[in-house]
Amino acid sequence: MSDEAQDNKQAPNITRRRFLTALVTVSGVAVAGTIAVPMVKSLDPTAAAAALATTTIDLSPIEPGMQMVALWQEKPVIVVNRTPEMLASLDEAGSSSFQVGSLRSSLPRIR
Repeated sequence: MSDEAQDNKQAPNITRRRFLTALVTVSGVAVAGTIAVPMVKSLDPTAAAAALATTTIDLSPIEPGMQMVALWQEKPVIVVNRTPEMLASLDEAGSSSFQVGSLRSSLPRIR
């Protein structure tokens, strides 16, 4: 064998080595991204945690007798500034013989 043929066998193929290094690196990044994305998404607050969220409403522009609708978790909340007359009518209605048991659902019970 000639010295030139021996040098070719022993000399590393630099271009192939760089290609394989780049291929393994890109594959590793893709796998890491595939694992990291669901892990980061799992750090978002759950629906139960979002349900505990609060909101602040400025009640100063509501005059007695007025009502305002505010959104809380994309649902309407009605705020009423009742007058003393409205409160008195509530007291009268509350003193009647109202029983919570009379509010039963007309739907059949599921066991």
